[in-house]
Amino acid sequence: MIVTMAPAVRRRCTILVLAVATVPLTACDSPLPLDPDPPSTFRKLAAWPPTMGTLNTAWLGGMRLMRLLPPQSTATPTPGDVVVTLLELDHGAARVFGTSVDAPAGNLTVTTAQGDLFEQQDLLGSTWWINEEQGKYLVITDYEGEDTHRYRFEAGTTQTSGHKPVCAPNGYGDAWAYVVADVHAELETSQVSVDPGALLIACVDGALGKSIEWGFSPWTPPPADLTSWQTGIRAIRADYCGDGVAHTETGTAIQIASYAAELEFEFSASVTEAVFGPDGALCLSQPRIPLEGALGCVLPACDDQLGNPPSALTSPELAWTKALLTNPQYGVTQL
Repeated sequence: MIVTMAPAVRRRCTILVLAVATVPLTACDSPLPLDPDPPSTFRKLAAWPPTMGTLNTAWLGGMRLMRLLPPQSTATPTPGDVVVTLLELDHGAARVFGTSVDAPAGNLTVTTAQGDLFEQQDLLGSTWWINEEQGKYLVITDYEGEDTHRYRFEAGTTQTSGHKPVCAPNGYGDAWAYVVADVHAELETSQVSVDPGALLIACVDGALGKSIEWGFSPWTPPPADLTSWQTGIRAIRADYCGDGVAHTETGTAIQIASYAAELEFEFSASVTEAVFGPDGALCLSQPRIPLEGALGCVLPACDDQLGNPPSALTSPELAWTKALLTNPQYGVTQL
C-alpha cells in the first residue's frame, strides 16, 4: 500500500532507546505525514538499553541457539539449530509425548499422538530433550500473552540442579523470547526467509526479538510476510547496506517512526539518521555512531536527496530513525 500525503499531520513514531552509545545527529525534520486512513492507535515505547548489534542472544551452554527442530521436523539443520529428540508434557498425573509442534502467530502449540492440544500455560514445565544420553534439555518456565506470546526458556541437565535462562536479559532484566515458526535467520547477513519445520527462538534482547517487541511483526498484516520484521531488524542494528554489518553500539539511543509498527517519534524535532527498508537503508543523513571506514554501499542523504521529510517514506513497511533530544529521564545527551 502506498501512503498518500495528507494535509493534516500526525506524529507517529516511537522513542526507541536502543542499548547503544548515544549519538545525536544534525538537522531538523517535520513530523511524519500520515495517510488519510492511518491505524487507529500508535504506541510510544518506554526507553530501555537493548544490545543493538546483536542478532540474537540465545545460548545453550557454550553453543549459540537460533532454532529448535522439533520431532518430525523437515527443516535442514543450519548453524545454531538444535534438534529436539523427545518432547514431554504434563497431563494431570501423567507425562505424555508431543508428536507435532507449530507456532501460528507466535502461539506455540504441541499436539500429542492422542490428539490433545497443549498451548500457552499448558506448556509450562514441558521438557524439550536435546540430548537424552547426556541428560540435556530445555524447559518452558514462564509464559505471558495478549496480543503476542512470549516464553521463558531455560536449560538444564540431569547431572546438575537448577536451570539457566536461554536468553540474555534485556535492560529491564527480562529474558523473554518469541517463537517464530517456519523461518530461518542467516547469521552473517541477518536475512530472514521462509524455512518450514523449525522454531526460531527470538530473544527480546537481540534484534530478532526486539523488532517484534517494537511492533515489527513477522505475522501481520495477513497474509503474514517477513517484510516488516526484516525492516525492524535492519533499523535496530543500523544495518545500512543490508549486508548484516551492524553500525551501532550497546547504549545508543534512537527513535523510530513506522506505520507498520504503529510507532511515533517522542521528539519530532530530532535529526534524521536514516530511512530503512527490508534491504537496508534507502538514505542516510548521519550514522548512528562514527563509522569505522567506508560503508559497503553508497546512500543518498535523506534531507538533501529525498526532501524533508524524506519522500521515500511513503510505504508502511519502512522505518524512519532519528536521534534523541536531551532527555534527563533517560540519561540521553544530544551532542
